[in-house]
Amino acid sequence: MFGYVRPEKPDLLVREFSRYRSVYCGLCKEISRAYGQLPRLATGYDLTFLALLLVSLSGEATQEDAEGCILNPVVKKPVMRGGSALPLCAALSVMLAWHKADDDVRDMRSPKGFAARIAFSRPYRSARRAYPAEAECIRASLAELSEAEKRAPDPAAADIFGRMLGTLFAMAVDRCVPLPAEGEPEALPHGVLRAAMDRLGRSTGRWIFLLDAFDDLARDEDNRAWNALSGLPAETRRETAERLLRAEEEDADRTAALLPYKRDAGMIGNIVRQGLPGVRESVSAGRRLGRV
Repeated sequence: MFGYVRPEKPDLLVREFSRYRSVYCGLCKEISRAYGQLPRLATGYDLTFLALLLVSLSGEATQEDAEGCILNPVVKKPVMRGGSALPLCAALSVMLAWHKADDDVRDMRSPKGFAARIAFSRPYRSARRAYPAEAECIRASLAELSEAEKRAPDPAAADIFGRMLGTLFAMAVDRCVPLPAEGEPEALPHGVLRAAMDRLGRSTGRWIFLLDAFDDLARDEDNRAWNALSGLPAETRRETAERLLRAEEEDADRTAALLPYKRDAGMIGNIVRQGLPGVRESVSAGRRLGRV
């Protein structure tokens, strides 16, 4: 999606960063396996976060193999394999990339977007067949967002993106977190876990949408493009945007702290408690976000 949901690398232990990279690289390799080499461009930090969450909550058996990369074939790095989270997040990555390209074509007649839409068309159809409910959620939500962008700019449009991500997070629980075996105690009832993931997805989605608007505000105003924040009073715009973003960070932190992780709790805590505020501060200061 946007690449904003990422860890604060200096605060990670070496083994935690290695684990994070194994999930990221595993997602990239899964996109390649299922959809081809070019769609690997859709690999991003936001859906790496979802994959990590699902692996952490499900306790599914996965493995890490040392493999080379198309960008660096000599140095072998750990790559996660197995489980149900990576195929789901690979499909979501592809579907969201196709919709982004389609939006660029319709809004800006972008040649780059046109090329990306063609490149992702067949992978998108494959992902949509594999995950039809998720595909319909994305399609309907982005269509609603497109209608909202025809009206006056309003930060409340972030709720649409938040609802979409919340629904996808909740659906991911149904697909990737197994119900306990008969007689096995539940750390958290499945319905409660689903609701908590929905809430975490909503706050994360609203945060992503608002931060992207904050990041693009000057450019959108120069181009007279729609931006959810441009309807706010100019003299309080920055202060209001940062207040809204901090509120979503706090909500995400409260929800994430309640989830029954079976592994990697420290890494997820790093992303939510240090990563989100750190990215906000970098964007606010005009610093470019590099690779993790």
